[in-house]
Amino acid sequence: MLRLSALLMLTGSLLAGCSSSADSSPLALGELYQGYEDTSGGTTPASSYYLKFVDEGTVLNTQSEQTPEQVRAWFRRGATNVNSEDYELDGNVVTINYGLASTFRGTVEADRVLFEVTLADSSKYQRNFALSK
Repeated sequence: MLRLSALLMLTGSLLAGCSSSADSSPLALGELYQGYEDTSGGTTPASSYYLKFVDEGTVLNTQSEQTPEQVRAWFRRGATNVNSEDYELDGNVVTINYGLASTFRGTVEADRVLFEVTLADSSKYQRNFALSK
C-alpha cells in the first residue's frame, strides 16, 4: 500500500510538470491578432484584417473596418464573413495556405506575427499582425 501511494504521488508530480502542446504554443490561442491595410487614402477608416488561432491547426480570419472591441463581439466560427483555414506551426514559424490564392508564412513573436505573403503570381509582400488586447 505504501508503494502504491508513493507511485501515485510520483505520477501526479510528473503529470503536474507536463504541459499540453497548446500551453507551449508561441501563438496566443483564442486571442485577436489585427493587421492593418490603409486602403482609404486618408479619407475613410482603414480596414483591418483579423486572425484568431482558435485551436491547434485552425485559424479564423476576417476583414473589417470595426474596432477590435467590436470585432470580438461577433468573431467566431460560423459567423458571417468569418473564414476558417488550417495552419501549421513549426517552432515559432506559422504557415497558413489559402489554397492556390496565397500562402502566409510568418514568425511568431511575443506580441505579433510578421508574415511574408506569397501570391499565386509569386509576388510577395509583408503583413504584420499585432496581438490586440
